Amino acid sequence: MSATCGYVWKRGPEQNSPCELAPLLEDGLCLWHSAVEPKSYPPDAEEFLRKRSRAGLSLDGFELRGIRLRMASLVEANLAGVSFSGADLTLADLSRADLRRADFTNALLFGARFAGASLIRAFLIGADLSEADLFGANMREVQAFDADFRRANLSLSNLGGADLTEAVFTGARLKGTDLKGAVLTKADFREVDVSHISLAGVRLQDALR
Repeated sequence: MSATCGYVWKRGPEQNSPCELAPLLEDGLCLWHSAVEPKSYPPDAEEFLRKRSRAGLSLDGFELRGIRLRMASLVEANLAGVSFSGADLTLADLSRADLRRADFTNALLFGARFAGASLIRAFLIGADLSEADLFGANMREVQAFDADFRRANLSLSNLGGADLTEAVFTGARLKGTDLKGAVLTKADFREVDVSHISLAGVRLQDALR
């Protein structure tokens, strides 16, 4: 096995250089890039991610599946392309974070803060975003099939072109939300005031109301 991680950075100041993070797992990749499951993350994982982001270093390709980051503070962190599939980020603060193309499939995001964050083309399939704060978040073209947005604050967020098939918005706040071109097949908008939502190109009759 090579003494260094087999991942080559695709972005940031280390672009085209091999990753030198440790420890290495059996697939030849470091703990942070390996898709081997289950993984045991260090207790200072939150601090490691925060410091690396603040230093302007890339976290691209990080596979943080199942990581537990409850109440973590990752404000303005650059987490573009990171996989948080199945992770627990209950009450975490990711305000103004760069989460473009990040994968939150089946993640627990109850009460998490994403105010002002960029979630363009992120994956929220089956994610629990109930009571999350997504005020002003850019969520264009997210994949949010079967996502749970119950009682979430989505006011002034941009969900243009998003796939919200079977997503649940019961009791959510959507004042000024942009849903132009979104797919809302079987989405649940019960107990939602849709009078201040931008719905150009959207068929609300396809949704449950």
